[in-house]
Amino acid sequence: MANDNKITNEESEIITQKPDQTDESLRAYDERVKLLIKENSDFMFPNWSGKHATIIITNMIVSANPTDEFLIYEPNLSGNLSDANFLKVLEKFIKIGGTFKIVVKALNSDHKEKNIYKLLERLQREYPENVYVKIAKDGNFEKATSGEFVDKIYFAVRNNFIRIEKESDENDYEAICNVNSKETSKKLRDIFNNNFDDCAHVFSHSSS
Repeated sequence: MANDNKITNEESEIITQKPDQTDESLRAYDERVKLLIKENSDFMFPNWSGKHATIIITNMIVSANPTDEFLIYEPNLSGNLSDANFLKVLEKFIKIGGTFKIVVKALNSDHKEKNIYKLLERLQREYPENVYVKIAKDGNFEKATSGEFVDKIYFAVRNNFIRIEKESDENDYEAICNVNSKETSKKLRDIFNNNFDDCAHVFSHSSS
């Protein structure tokens, strides 16, 4: 952990102690995440639930530059990705020139009914050079992540901003984040880029 973090002990306690799911608690968590982004702090902190995950991935996009690339490996096209505010900021990110690449482990039987699917299908048609949606092939992402990390994981990475979630059931949720983790972000980008081309496109109109 870097020594120049400006987050106070009180703020650190708020973001690292397991909170409840109240709106006030979620707002406090969001405020601390924004502070870490502002200070570009190399500070590892927990991500307690799906609602907290949505806060993280939304801030990943909101704090991005138009030339940034957002890479994400998820179990499917639902969960954290279905939040209305996330979909709104994601569309804005794509329209200003950002690149969004996602690989999913599998597709649910009702995936075409999900708002994230409908949005990405439309954006992929409109911005084919900025939106890529694929499905893992023969467990290649699972093998790559479990080979590099102790546990099977899902992840999101944008520059040095990372979120890593351990594969588990809802009762054993475990995830960590860091807004400026240079070493781990490189590992995640390498895993993604080294396996991305072998994955199959989700949308039939995709060609690149």
